[in-house]
Amino acid sequence: MRITKIAFILFLILPLLANKCKKETAKDMKADNDSKMELASDSTKEATDLMEHAYGETWLNLYEKDTDDAKAYQVSTAKFPPARGRYGFELDKEGNFWEVGPGPTDIPTKTKGTWEWKVKGESISVKVEDRSYVLEMLFFADGLLMIKKIEVEK
Repeated sequence: MRITKIAFILFLILPLLANKCKKETAKDMKADNDSKMELASDSTKEATDLMEHAYGETWLNLYEKDTDDAKAYQVSTAKFPPARGRYGFELDKEGNFWEVGPGPTDIPTKTKGTWEWKVKGESISVKVEDRSYVLEMLFFADGLLMIKKIEVEK
């Protein structure tokens, strides 16, 4: 009889506890995302030309620091957590752009394209093969470049 009462009480309480944990996890994830975006908007280390930091480097996606609104990139020479291939990009001041991604043998491959200013110092229009998109530079701080990618419809 005692075990039946305990089992009944647990049967009632466990779903309530599980639901509360799920809500807390969602709140924590939203708070973490909000704090990352706050860092982006409050950065005092922003340069007038955010792209100035990007020229001549290979930038790889540090997806562990992505937010709902932006992707995080850092230079390929930085330390990254283990991953099976990372996507990224390179660009130079002359308007050349390369998409970087894992190849069939895990050796990175590059696809050449072009870029031009959309809004000077803030965003660029990119064309690679038959695709076009806009990269909006949100901020650069401590070696981390946050970018919002906007697909352009044909």
